[in-house]
Amino acid sequence: MKAQPTYPAKEVKVQTSSYSVTFWVAKRPGVEAFLKTMSEYFEIVIYTMGTREYAEMILAMTGLQVYISRLFHRDHCVRLSETCITKDLSIVGTNFAKMVFIDDAVRNTKQHPQNSLLVSRFQGSMSDCWLSMISSFLLKLAECDDFRSVSRKFDLFLLGYDLPTERCVEGVKLPKEIKSKTENTRMTWRLVDDDSCLNEFGDEGITSSARGILSQAS
Repeated sequence: MKAQPTYPAKEVKVQTSSYSVTFWVAKRPGVEAFLKTMSEYFEIVIYTMGTREYAEMILAMTGLQVYISRLFHRDHCVRLSETCITKDLSIVGTNFAKMVFIDDAVRNTKQHPQNSLLVSRFQGSMSDCWLSMISSFLLKLAECDDFRSVSRKFDLFLLGYDLPTERCVEGVKLPKEIKSKTENTRMTWRLVDDDSCLNEFGDEGITSSARGILSQAS
């Protein structure tokens, strides 16, 4: 973020031959433990819409680069229009059955919704527990032969069900007993970024968990 936050954060200045900008950076609670654990099960790749200089400086400042195997930045994004770019996972690899894409913006998941897991955007709260919550899920997911659909399997995890090791195909409704339990718990969700793409994917595309959990009503 460019404005000085109200919570503890470090000031980082990124300067290139064409621009100079100041950012305030704070670590999401549990990020180092999360990356350390995940690096034992996954190859961790950073894919940011920021510039290479920005990404490298943030990693160096936080000391997290030791857990990162590869870095992709703005130059690796795909331009959809004059004003819109997005991330394309095909540049990362071709084995989509074993790929998880974690992001905090819906628009970035349009290319690969079945690999995507949306989390809420970090706003500086030291009580933020997203990394702790998805860590347990990802360890279960690592045991699957096919991770897809990541968001659908996250739904099952939240509901306390064992994850199917095979692929959960999008467009196939959840089994009746699971769907019934979902309705009975009356999950309430909040969209992380915007809902402009939900009509494109439909209810069976990006599922409830991919919209960002807010609360579970009784």
